[in-house]
Amino acid sequence: MEKHLIETIRANKIDGDDLPNHGFDIEETEIRTILANESAVVFEATGSSEYFPHYYNMYAKEFSVLPIKLVCSYETCLERISKRGLVDNFEVPVEAIRRIYDLSVRFEVDWFQVINTENQFSPDETIKKLRCVMST
Repeated sequence: MEKHLIETIRANKIDGDDLPNHGFDIEETEIRTILANESAVVFEATGSSEYFPHYYNMYAKEFSVLPIKLVCSYETCLERISKRGLVDNFEVPVEAIRRIYDLSVRFEVDWFQVINTENQFSPDETIKKLRCVMST
């Protein structure tokens, strides 16, 4: 979803401060488009946005939602963000990373699964685990 959101922001020249609902409204449109043709969609959110609980609850009422929490230390999170490219990701100022991390670890729902990714830098390994969880 983040790639789609970034493409929409760039195509429409939207400034980050002008992004209503932190982009969840844009993502909602894409999610509904995907679900019109597919039986499932996977998307990621840190839970740090004030708008996330609203959208999470809305999806949970309309769809079967399996919330999966990926956890790692702040240090690992910071390292991973510093190594990722900006083509499909937002640039996040270092001073904002701690605030976002703290908000995300405090966000709680009835998790379907919690996966510790501390010792896995490979996104492929994390995707493998997610596929395994989703196939059960």
